[in-house]
Amino acid sequence: MTMEEKNYLVSGMHCAGCAAKVERAVEGLEGVERVELNLLTGRMTVLFEKPDSPAMERIAPVVEKAGFRVADWKEQPLAGAQKEERQEQEETGGSRLVWSILLLVPLMYLSMGPMWNWPVPGGSWGLWMNWWTQCILTGAVLWLNRHYLINGVRQLVALSPNMDSLIAIGSGSAFLYGMYLLVAGMWQGFSVDGMELYFESAAMIVTLISLGKYLERCSCRKTNAAVKGLVKLVPQEALVWHGGAERAVPLDEIRSGDLVVVKTGQRIPVDGMIEEGQAALDESDLTGESMPVDRTAGDRVISGTFNRAGYLKIRAERVGGDSTLARMIRLVEQAGQSKAPIARLADRVCYFFVPAVIAVALVSLVGWMAAGEGFSFALARAIAVLVISCPCVLGLATPIAIMVGTGRGARLGILCKSAGALEALSRVDTVVFDKTGTLTEGEPRVVAVLPEEGMDADALVEMAAALEQGSEHPVGKAVYEHARLLNLPVRAVADLSVVPGRGIAGTVD
Repeated sequence: MTMEEKNYLVSGMHCAGCAAKVERAVEGLEGVERVELNLLTGRMTVLFEKPDSPAMERIAPVVEKAGFRVADWKEQPLAGAQKEERQEQEETGGSRLVWSILLLVPLMYLSMGPMWNWPVPGGSWGLWMNWWTQCILTGAVLWLNRHYLINGVRQLVALSPNMDSLIAIGSGSAFLYGMYLLVAGMWQGFSVDGMELYFESAAMIVTLISLGKYLERCSCRKTNAAVKGLVKLVPQEALVWHGGAERAVPLDEIRSGDLVVVKTGQRIPVDGMIEEGQAALDESDLTGESMPVDRTAGDRVISGTFNRAGYLKIRAERVGGDSTLARMIRLVEQAGQSKAPIARLADRVCYFFVPAVIAVALVSLVGWMAAGEGFSFALARAIAVLVISCPCVLGLATPIAIMVGTGRGARLGILCKSAGALEALSRVDTVVFDKTGTLTEGEPRVVAVLPEEGMDADALVEMAAALEQGSEHPVGKAVYEHARLLNLPVRAVADLSVVPGRGIAGTVD
């Protein structure tokens, strides 16, 4: 049976419980074979039992009924992805976090000062001013981070509580109870016990959550940089040979069969075969091979490789999304999108986690009051249960670890085909490398100088370094660095020329 896979972008999720709810809702549709939803990127991959399945039309209503927004995932061509990267200025919440911390510092001083005998306003008027100042500062912090409270209440009303619901209940109840004590105290004229005010707790909750979300988004952006680094390997434009002349065209306009020109210092934009010319190509970004490879007419080349020296005319065979580099990018993205077995377990736990925490908090509140404690004491214990549970590391740690792991591997040239493979790697105790030659650091170094008889070794290095001082070739760089290690003078060179596939020539002194 032919199946069809389609990608969607789900927004409005704030925790693993949200993602689990969306997955369950979509999996319940008839005609859906499998659903994978990445909490950090919002990308949802749905595998349908057949093309043009009626379930495709029901995805949006089901997700929206669950309280979230959904749209088609826009697959970007390589050139378009570079444009998207320049335009993308993702809001990480940095300024909101800074202001929250600046407001939290004086709030903590005013609330905790009496316990540490710090100088704080004294007397009856001074205490009331202290308490109302705490209330105002807390209100400002909650307003800055109001999206947590709004979303938490919205999910509660929809009978689908998530992590934001815990934040809203914990910080909201602490703030509202403190305001009640202040207003009732001033209205009825009784003294307020400052130890019953939990304004700093309400502000601390949302500030810590905001800090955690900020670090999470920063981690996600760094991980996505691995994919963007691969995208940068392909130029936005390419030179196409047409009508006896070169013409610059956008990458997405190149078609299979076009004759593409690549000069020294340019990257190859397509997969194809060399029809004319020769060049030394740096393929290290894709193959890990640090030494340039000589290519000539009849050889095949892959997109993303760098032309160190030479001139090529390449007949395009695979372009755009069909190129080797594009498939590598999809592989990295799919690895970050896939779920490891431990992540699936975490999602199942988190689906029931939030309702369970709210139930435990209510039991704590009622239990302490039944035991004879006052409402303030019981409320503080219930808030503590909610606060401890807010970060929900079980639901956040696994997707972050998978994304960071696959992204870090991609930057080092190691591609993981799935999150399951990454998890299985932790149980590997022996790694065997099958490689012709040796494992290297990827940067050649001069280990010996073998001059002709009668030639001084240092004089030979001097002349070679003079020729190579402006070279980008790894061997040339190694020779030049060796001369610097020996503190040899760099001599002048004239009539410098590069012979592709052979070497470099020039006149020294």
